[in-house]
Amino acid sequence: MKRLQNRLINPAAFDNATDIARLQRAFDTYSEAQCRALAKVFVANHTWNVPTLVRLRTQELADSPEYLSHPALPYIPAESLQAWRQVTDKFHKLPPAMHATYREAYQHQLALTKLFDDAGVRMMVGTDGGGQAPGQSIRQEFDELAKAGLSPFKILQMTTLNPAEFLARTATMGSIDVGKNADIVLLDGNPVKSVQNLHKISGVFRAGFYYSQADLDALRARAKEPRARPGP
Repeated sequence: MKRLQNRLINPAAFDNATDIARLQRAFDTYSEAQCRALAKVFVANHTWNVPTLVRLRTQELADSPEYLSHPALPYIPAESLQAWRQVTDKFHKLPPAMHATYREAYQHQLALTKLFDDAGVRMMVGTDGGGQAPGQSIRQEFDELAKAGLSPFKILQMTTLNPAEFLARTATMGSIDVGKNADIVLLDGNPVKSVQNLHKISGVFRAGFYYSQADLDALRARAKEPRARPGP
């Protein structure tokens, strides 16, 4: 069970030379024309896509120095953080050639996300956790989608309106209007002008209750507090 849990933290850390050779062959035989043809099939069949770039990045670029001092680390339970560090240490010890293939893999992920966007494939923001603290990885996903070349307006739609359309719940969510769910994030900047403005949260309405900046700071402080281990 523990081995399975560790693999879920980062499957790439447990790959071998055969796995990498198979992945590298996929890159060596990559066809943009075939990907564009697949994108057309997705559009025709109304198939949705969730890139989860932050999850892929924390797998394939797990040796990036930024992860050693990431601001999300204080929000991760100590036991989970220890497991993550052990798996990441295993990833660090992989041969340089394997790391090179993983770096190439992530660049392909970024390019494919842009290709799908250009082709009109419907997409939503998601992270699969991203190997980070809950509530943190989605904000990182915004930045990764921007790196892929998606516009701030498209990223905003992928976060709000598109999920509501996918769930067939546009009558109650996905946009701000009378009679819809009072779940609203207030920003100190226009998210259509810059994806960085999605990080500038000044307040939140959740189920009709308002949380000010001070309230949000207090919640973040509580989330950093050590949590007692559950009893037997």
